[in-house]
Amino acid sequence: MALTKLNNQSLTAVTSAGLPSGTVLQVKQATGTTVAQPSSNNTFVDCTAAVTITPSSSNSKILLMHTAGGLISNVGDASIRLLRDSTVIVTSTRHGYKDSNSDYSAINWANQYLDSPSTTSAVTYKWQIAKQSGSSSGLRHSDTATAVSIAMEIAG
Repeated sequence: MALTKLNNQSLTAVTSAGLPSGTVLQVKQATGTTVAQPSSNNTFVDCTAAVTITPSSSNSKILLMHTAGGLISNVGDASIRLLRDSTVIVTSTRHGYKDSNSDYSAINWANQYLDSPSTTSAVTYKWQIAKQSGSSSGLRHSDTATAVSIAMEIAG
């Protein structure tokens, strides 16, 4: 017989009750290898490795980490942004910059952000990239590499 209640509380309430602020409550990871490559200027495209997490408390914080390899060539400024579901929560402009050189250079898409979603419903976090100008093949995310996104719920 499975134990579902203790002292008339759900196991989730018992598990997180009394834990100090800053305690990691859960970790979710997503990976992907699909190349993201914006073809139009100033248009964001989805990157691979969106990660979904369901916070156990509305006071929790979500620490997000994302990394992927990529390439940049002759595109001016490159930008990356983070969305919680469909809401943009942070944008990094001029994340990478490659002016007028047709050779490709490696770009490391490495980002972190601490979010306060204030919900106990499932939330999906995804990253998007864009280029300011240049060739349609000049900016790539997850080019011949695996992208990794990690979401960690932290007790508030």
